[in-house]
Amino acid sequence: MIGRRLNLPVVSKVREEAKERFGWFAHFARIDNRASSGCDL
Repeated sequence: MIGRRLNLPVVSKVREEAKERFGWFAHFARIDNRASSGCDL
């Protein structure tokens, strides 16, 4: 969603491709976890 709004190229990756691309960070990249900085903008 962020990439599309910024008009950046966006592609989907299966888990194996993401692991190959992102290495150790792949686990965190696929987590669907909402987070908040604690401030309302």
